[in-house]
Amino acid sequence: MPQSRLIAVSDEPKLDAHRTSGTSPTDAVGTVHLLGVGGVGRALLQRIALSGRRLVAVSDSTATVAAPHGLDPLRVLAWKAAGRPLAEWPGAWCVPTAEAVARVNAGVVVDATATTGDRPEWTEMLDGVLARGSAIALAAKDALAERAAVWLTQYAGAVGCNAVLGGTGQQLARELPELKRRWHEAAIVGNASTTTILECIERGGTLAEGIEEAHQRGYLEADPELDLRGRDAAVKLAIVAGALRGERIDAAAIVCEDIRSLDPEVIRARVERGATTRLVARATPHGVHAGYEEVDRASALASPVGRVVYRYDLSRNERRLHIGGGLGAAATADALWVDVVALGSRLQQAAPISAGVAR
Repeated sequence: MPQSRLIAVSDEPKLDAHRTSGTSPTDAVGTVHLLGVGGVGRALLQRIALSGRRLVAVSDSTATVAAPHGLDPLRVLAWKAAGRPLAEWPGAWCVPTAEAVARVNAGVVVDATATTGDRPEWTEMLDGVLARGSAIALAAKDALAERAAVWLTQYAGAVGCNAVLGGTGQQLARELPELKRRWHEAAIVGNASTTTILECIERGGTLAEGIEEAHQRGYLEADPELDLRGRDAAVKLAIVAGALRGERIDAAAIVCEDIRSLDPEVIRARVERGATTRLVARATPHGVHAGYEEVDRASALASPVGRVVYRYDLSRNERRLHIGGGLGAAATADALWVDVVALGSRLQQAAPISAGVAR
């Protein structure tokens, strides 16, 4: 069988290359509305403060605070670090987030909320952002799982999914037209939590110890069940397969094993024969599947802890690798920031849009 030609691409975020001297207060397309002030959102606030980019609104689950000439990101960060809800901020808007997003009308809406798996109204809200000509940068996966086929084609250049796919989303978006023409299989090891747990078990640790290690590294979702039951892997598979196939893939219909059902002795036995175990999500033009597989240690799919791999098998025996390290709150914020900067630049190069904060 002929050898596949391998092209590996790794886009690790380089923050210094994306820092700016600031956005002009009159340049509305550079404005940012941050949704979600958990670990990723707080880390992103630090990057916004360093950049001088204009943050015009921040929303948490209780309220939205907005200022047409810009909020101080570090003040918001200190407020949330003290455990205070935005509803207590003087002049906060205690209205539904969708209403606040429409009123603020920022150039870039950044979704750093937690993935939950069932938020159709949230997807509709982000549809509205794109329809008005603004851009969205995503860390949450729910909406993109629903809309990948449309958003990454019809709104190419206005949707940032770098953080969603562990720091590889920008590569997927850039190469998507070619990948759609030439792909015949995608194989994804995109869940860092299960990789961490498996490596711990291979070293002789217990499942509980592996889960705790994944927690300490900041890899677990806000709802750990999404990782343990394989739902996070299924959602990422639905995003990639949906983008490649040009159709919606129902993540809830993708069957995946629960890591708690695996036999630790089987996992350790694979190590003895030079292999490892990984949660591999696969897509072809005809189907999708996710499950735990024995993987040769020499394979690109044997990704180490702290890395994710998206492998695309293409025509002419070519294999494309997208390797990312956008894992944990800080690294996810780095990957998200790359999108924020890129989207803001594209908006500034395009025709001016009316953006700002409703008075």
